[in-house]
Amino acid sequence: MLGKTISHYRILSTLGKGGMGVVYKAEDTRLGRMVALKFLPEELSKDRAAVERFQREARAVSVLNHPNICTLYDIDSADGQLFLVMEYVEGGNLRERIEKKPLTLEELLDLAIQIANALDAAHAGRIVHRDIKPANICVTSQGHVKVMDFGLAKVLAAAVIPEGVDAKSQAATKTLDPVTSAGSAVGTPAYMSPEQARGEELDSRTDLFSFGAVLYEMATGGSPFQGSTMAMTFAAILTQSPAPPTQLKPALPVELERVIYKALEKNRDMRYQTASDVRADLKRIRRDLESGQSYVTTMHSHVSAVPAATAPVPAVEPATGAAPSATTNGPRRSRLPLFAGLAIAGLIAAAGLYYFAFREQPLSSLAVLPFVNEGADPRIEYLSDGITESIINNMSQLPALSVRSFSSVTRYRGNAANAQTAAQELKVQALLTGRLVQRGDTFVISAELVDVRNNRQLWGSQYTPNIADFQAIQEQISREISEKLRLKLSGEEKQRLTRSSTTDSEAYQLYLQGRHHWNQGTLGELQQSIAFFGQAVQKDPRYALAYAGQADAYALIADFNVLPAREVMPKVKIAAGKALELDPALAEAHTSLAWAKFHDWDWRGAESEFKRALELNPSYSTAHSWYAEYLMATGKFDEAAKETARAGELDPRSPVTSLESCAGSYYAHQYPQAIEQCQKVLALDALFVPAHVFLGRTYEQQSQYPAAIEHFTKALALSEGDTNELAALGHAYAISNQQGEARKILDQLKERAQQTYVQPTWVAVIHIGLGEKDAAFEWLQKAYEDRSAWLVFLQVDPVFDPLRSDARFADLVGKVKGSDSR
Repeated sequence: MLGKTISHYRILSTLGKGGMGVVYKAEDTRLGRMVALKFLPEELSKDRAAVERFQREARAVSVLNHPNICTLYDIDSADGQLFLVMEYVEGGNLRERIEKKPLTLEELLDLAIQIANALDAAHAGRIVHRDIKPANICVTSQGHVKVMDFGLAKVLAAAVIPEGVDAKSQAATKTLDPVTSAGSAVGTPAYMSPEQARGEELDSRTDLFSFGAVLYEMATGGSPFQGSTMAMTFAAILTQSPAPPTQLKPALPVELERVIYKALEKNRDMRYQTASDVRADLKRIRRDLESGQSYVTTMHSHVSAVPAATAPVPAVEPATGAAPSATTNGPRRSRLPLFAGLAIAGLIAAAGLYYFAFREQPLSSLAVLPFVNEGADPRIEYLSDGITESIINNMSQLPALSVRSFSSVTRYRGNAANAQTAAQELKVQALLTGRLVQRGDTFVISAELVDVRNNRQLWGSQYTPNIADFQAIQEQISREISEKLRLKLSGEEKQRLTRSSTTDSEAYQLYLQGRHHWNQGTLGELQQSIAFFGQAVQKDPRYALAYAGQADAYALIADFNVLPAREVMPKVKIAAGKALELDPALAEAHTSLAWAKFHDWDWRGAESEFKRALELNPSYSTAHSWYAEYLMATGKFDEAAKETARAGELDPRSPVTSLESCAGSYYAHQYPQAIEQCQKVLALDALFVPAHVFLGRTYEQQSQYPAAIEHFTKALALSEGDTNELAALGHAYAISNQQGEARKILDQLKERAQQTYVQPTWVAVIHIGLGEKDAAFEWLQKAYEDRSAWLVFLQVDPVFDPLRSDARFADLVGKVKGSDSR
């Protein structure tokens, strides 16, 4: 199947095989996105009644739209064989994660709550999974859960019975089953419920039993029911109780053990009745864990741990005739009041020093963690992200305050973000956290500001707006934060902080949806973001931020090389220009315009726009990063390093920002430093494609060709066959005297160019590696005509070094350096 095109899906690789079919990774050539194709067993495809039933089930499952559930896009057939088209999720499964390293309690609770969210959403849609197990739960590198493979799922013929209704009636609910008949056991034996093992009618509680088995494995590393044969496994499920988790792992909370045992109740009437009940108990454990309440008591020891600060000190009576001591009634006891007095005086003095040290000092750094979408409702995810990003954008307008970017805090999205850990990693003095809950037509927004230096709450508030009030609420929160941070603002700064970008509530919501899709960073999501931004400006043609969003989206689309830069740049300029016409102080629009001018070779204009953006918003990390690239391209490496360092301060956990140091050293021909810095980036994110590319390029320059090819090959696999990475591998083959492999890639690129845009620079680069200068200059001329994006680095990229002595190259550099944007 590999390499074939089925319908409009190009199959790239095999993802897995199982009893319900083979799964492939494929490219949706219409929408330019990766998908997973699951081909069902041939015998199922030949049964017409089964196909009809399966299609009904697929339609039901396809309506599940939840961030913790892998989306089913379509069902189709090819050569008489059914296949499903599903969301492609990057990451390993939970089984691999457990085997790699034991989960911490915080990780366990975070992942378990997300799984419960997925089951709650599925059951609300009357969908029962029937095969919940670690191998069907994907965990991304950011710790985000996706429940996979609803291939065995079934739809209840009646709604899931709400809490309080006779559970027996629910247990008897009939089902529509596309692949099995009544009385058959479907699923994976070690995770089956007793009723599933007996082949009885099922309801949503069978998933909760399987979830309990998964929880047991997450907590202990082993399955609760094990047998050398399927029959013995079934016997264990039906008749035996698993070993207490706290006996295997004494540090586990007794409350977690209680949750696991309740989920593993063999009588489903005594089991958890809904996933939301499990989730509530897991959240309660996490809340108490975060608040410092100890749960280390185990069921078999019955010993309670007492916090050191409050543990009572037992009185010790000395034996008769014992020598006087501090704990006796002898002469030394009279010194206790003195010691106590000195201690109290010392505490008062320390408190006084602390008070005078911090009382009037404004806090200079802030991180706003993503507001928690408490109900995990995917329909309002854009609102929780939107209010977070809006507050960040407002607060970053203040020059006295260093605010961490939205991209740097997204990794803390979810309920399990630990405030102290986040503050340490982000290197901030203050942290804002918040939650969002929808209640009918209104919302409850709660927010808390903490001084992390002493873990002291500075401010907290709760609001109950309707959707039309969201913009006003985020502005009010921004004002109140600035006051609590003790910032002294000028009149102009106050105006920046509270300025209203639009008076149209619908336009504001459309803008937030656009930003939500833009933040996903994929080509398909960027195209959706442009559509939302376009709707926002239709609602309010004077909405500057929406035009700035369009400019940002077009700028990122250019990086995907689906269009020549000469076609994308005018779109960026028009959108950014309109935004600045409406709001000349909008730093985001100045940055996008600078980026467009930079890639249109308007060097002076680009630098002017970058400087203006940073003057308006010194905390805008994107402006620092893009300006650093501009400075690298012009050979100003010391200045570029300063901008890179500043971007790193604002965005300390971002691989994108961290990569700038590696790129700067590479362009400056400082290869040992570049290797070290690229390796640091990969330590942050081993799947980050550009880091592999820059590391490969650096190894090339040091003639370490096997290492270079290894990293280019990884980058090509991770990028799903992207043209840029393919060309980089072709160049490595060329300069390592593997001409046959290099020419194969050249042929592939030229064939691709007949169907989609291929940046001519990369074809030229392979010809440079092959020593074919005439062909290289022919393609570089095409790149010049396209305003190919990488030509901005013509002066500094070592890959062009073999051409520098040629007069044609000097002429090309002169045209790029001397071109003026019109």
